[in-house]
Amino acid sequence: MLISLISLTDDQIETVTAAVREWCALNHCAIDSEKGQRAITASVDLVQINSSGAS
Repeated sequence: MLISLISLTDDQIETVTAAVREWCALNHCAIDSEKGQRAITASVDLVQINSSGAS
């Protein structure tokens, strides 16, 4: 998972982190839980897909 974050810009990492923290708060789970980790993976994937399409 951390390897995926390396390919993101600082702004993208901040966006992913903020979005996942909010999602975890709304869904009453810890960011380091299984659900939180899946949310991070999905968020990173979406940012990477959207970034590659914008180029």
